Amino acid sequence: MAKPTQRSWYLRIVTGALAAMLGLQSFLAITDPYNLYPWSRPHNIFADTNPVGIGPRFMGQIARGSVDTVIAGGSTGMGFLPADVKAQLSGTASVANISYNSPRPEDFSLVADRLAAIPTVKRVLLTIDYSTFTAAPNSKSTFFPFYLFKPNPIDQMRFFDVTAFALAVRDVSNLSWPGALVQERSFARDRDGSYKNSLMRPAVERAASAVTLNTKLLSGTIVPVCSRFPLIAETLAPMAQTLSRDKRRLDVILPPYSLTFYSAIAANKNNNSSVFKASDTLEAALGLRKCVMTALDGIENVFVYAFDDDGSLVEDMANYYDAGHVYQFEWYRHMLSEIEGGRHRLTAANVDAYISDLRRRVLSYTYKNSAVPPEWLADIKPLFP
Repeated sequence: MAKPTQRSWYLRIVTGALAAMLGLQSFLAITDPYNLYPWSRPHNIFADTNPVGIGPRFMGQIARGSVDTVIAGGSTGMGFLPADVKAQLSGTASVANISYNSPRPEDFSLVADRLAAIPTVKRVLLTIDYSTFTAAPNSKSTFFPFYLFKPNPIDQMRFFDVTAFALAVRDVSNLSWPGALVQERSFARDRDGSYKNSLMRPAVERAASAVTLNTKLLSGTIVPVCSRFPLIAETLAPMAQTLSRDKRRLDVILPPYSLTFYSAIAANKNNNSSVFKASDTLEAALGLRKCVMTALDGIENVFVYAFDDDGSLVEDMANYYDAGHVYQFEWYRHMLSEIEGGRHRLTAANVDAYISDLRRRVLSYTYKNSAVPPEWLADIKPLFP
């Protein structure tokens, strides 16, 4: 018998690899962990879990009626744990958090439109991130799985990855989503690492130095018109109207950025995602809040909440792992409790006073961090030109 030639070995390897790939794709298509296809059965691997950062992958499961309450938006909403939402908000039976990093207008609109079209979703908690609503209108997130939102099966086949395989195996084994999947472990590790780094003396001094220049860094005097935030009229307001018409509820959460946030954004010369100039950061953020309230005012079952009127939270950087993200889960539970009690609501009647007060507090703010030695903050000098 003739010995196999080098070419025949190569063909065998390639054929085996293709067969293995086809087998894996067939397994994933049949089990369909994301409920993309009509033959798939409803899965239970997602409800009441927090698949940090990859939640949009599970829109198909949500569409199958697996959850009644959804937390959506950007990274400022990732700290709302489904178990806490169920415990704090009455009437919630099954909760999903599909928040993800750095939403941009195109993908944010896809998520909002899809959620509004799912009648079994009775309540949505939506965070309004500054970076999302001030980004260029046609921009997209590099983290978003657009291929799962397209009807073309060829596009959808791109979901065949390690995460999909792990979910499929757990599903056929009747296992629920594990509490420590790699995404959740990575999120916890990144949060803890960021918090530790934020307490290093150079980081503290840099943040405190930027705050000393608040009036210079935030010198913009624009009064943003609402047309500068097209995502409000094109996506947020229609979503609110659809939910309201169907007697469903929308809770809009304006993230409680630390009072350090605005100078941190303005001092970051590499921040080019916003359509506004760095010096206009504060006025743009305030204008965004006013325009959100104006667009949603009077829509039944739609409520807007702002928690940056709580000085014990936003004035102390010990509560944050960076200038824009609350660290302790206790604060997220507190916000849920306040929402349940109807407190911290923003209305057409109080929004102007709220904006005026927030502007004053930001511009007069002195950096505070109760987690670092006071002597670190005794003699802070400007580090910026």
